[in-house]
Amino acid sequence: MQRGSHPSAKHLYADFLTDEMLDMISKGYWMVLPYHSLRHHPHLKLSPAGVIQQRNRRPRTIVDYSYSGINQALTKIAPGYVMQFGRALQRLLQRIVNSNPRFGPVYMCKVDLSDGYYRIPLTSRGCLELAVPMPSTRRWPLLAVPSVLPMGWSESCPYFCMATETIADETNKQPRCSFSTLPHAQDVLAAAQDQLGGPTAISSTLPAPLLPQHPIDYTDVYIDDFMLLAQTHRVATTLRRRLFHNI
Repeated sequence: MQRGSHPSAKHLYADFLTDEMLDMISKGYWMVLPYHSLRHHPHLKLSPAGVIQQRNRRPRTIVDYSYSGINQALTKIAPGYVMQFGRALQRLLQRIVNSNPRFGPVYMCKVDLSDGYYRIPLTSRGCLELAVPMPSTRRWPLLAVPSVLPMGWSESCPYFCMATETIADETNKQPRCSFSTLPHAQDVLAAAQDQLGGPTAISSTLPAPLLPQHPIDYTDVYIDDFMLLAQTHRVATTLRRRLFHNI
């Protein structure tokens, strides 16, 4: 606690970190509590926070859970095989190449899940082991305690990918006539971004007997970016609705 966080969090970006934490508190992602109220808790562990500057983007807050030994000491339970994003582009291109041109061009859609890891909650016991000292006075030291997966914890990525991969799998499994094709609150905003004009369908290299007999209706995911492929406007609309309902 005496060391506090990284100089980038204590000095260079102290104001940014404070504003960022206020925003996270308002969304229920983090809690800021007096250190004296938690200092004797048996599960309390402290790790330094830092702020990384990004080119043409706002800075990013990250916690160094390796410095405190949290990442090294944990028991890896989350399955690593759920992180399947390494070949997402290859899977998408393969489906586009093998599409049946009879159903027209392939439409693509990208849905970004905002706040990423912060969508997955932690247990009350686990969150105390991922606490962070906040820039504050020595007389009134403060702790930030996450209620969701934080950036920097080595298990955050597989747990988060387990959720997003499940969403993609469920979207692909559901039939087009399921309840999830009912209108969604985001339909109007999403449809406003549609650009249904464009190039005609490309010819396929597959022999006619091997071509799919249905238009493409496929969802893939790269960490927190969902990517949809669909042929015909109707399929594209229902696929997007299924994804929205599953999220």
